[in-house]
Amino acid sequence: MSAPAWCCWRFPSTRTQEATQILARFQAQLDFVRERGQQTGQLFGIIIHPERWQFMRLQPADDSAPAAADDRWGNAQWLPLQAGRVTTAETLPRARLTLRFPDGQAWTPGGQPDVLIFPGGEVTPFQLRIDAATGINVDAQGDSQPLAAREQP
Repeated sequence: MSAPAWCCWRFPSTRTQEATQILARFQAQLDFVRERGQQTGQLFGIIIHPERWQFMRLQPADDSAPAAADDRWGNAQWLPLQAGRVTTAETLPRARLTLRFPDGQAWTPGGQPDVLIFPGGEVTPFQLRIDAATGINVDAQGDSQPLAAREQP
């Protein structure tokens, strides 16, 4: 008679599970904003910092407003997106975000969007990781692919 075979299962850590849930919320928000942009023709963006993200909308210029010092967007300004009961921002007390771009462009968190979401659904290509545990890769068409989870030592 043979001895029973034991199989060792490795379950994801609680931190990896939390990162997966955070990523799912980000993905749902991104999908919502992309769809809204296609419906309304608006330009949206995402400001990403290591501890938070905020979806933004470009508010058209008021013709009577003085020209801004940063004239990249004309007189238009980026405002936090308000979408009723849909959450468009999140602060992560225990997780850290890392943003990378396929062209190697440096990520310098600031007050302007790091990622643009165009009215046709196109997106600035990017890779977002949460605690290096899990992440997504988003291409220029806005399609996303999960990045393999990496366990923390």
